[in-house]
Amino acid sequence: AREPIGDIKYSGFTTSFDLPVTELQKKWWKYSKSIGIVENMKSYYLVKIPPQEKGYASVSLIEKSSGDEKRSLIFLAVLDQTLNDYKEQVRDVLLEFKVRYYTDLVERKIEEKEIELASVGKEYENLVERAQKTGEAISAKRQTSLLTDLSKLSFELEELKRSLNQIQ
Repeated sequence: AREPIGDIKYSGFTTSFDLPVTELQKKWWKYSKSIGIVENMKSYYLVKIPPQEKGYASVSLIEKSSGDEKRSLIFLAVLDQTLNDYKEQVRDVLLEFKVRYYTDLVERKIEEKEIELASVGKEYENLVERAQKTGEAISAKRQTSLLTDLSKLSFELEELKRSLNQIQ
């Protein structure tokens, strides 16, 4: 992909996300701080990545986001366009960012589903305990409803875990 930033047309990589551009910028800011030193240049970001080994120079990346409240794009390129050796690594950085974003998203959903499952499980346990103490029969309708919820939530949790494995 080619993207004009300032007076230069950069050659780099683009990927899309189904989230508002402001949200994408926050996620990118957080991620890029984990890989280098970030400068906010108002309409784009500069990320200076220190060398992995001695004797190598640091590499600066230029990042620009665009989009609206529903969908956004992120463009990433090497600041010095003559450094062709780093083009593949730019793609890898963008890919890792995307994988980390979706992994975090699914992990949060898994946590929420586990809490929901534990809550329904506790409700069912309490119902059984109460019935044992009082000797009253549990309403078949209530029991069926809770067991159906437990089964459904367990299935959804497994689906989320499977999708997390597919991302990683």
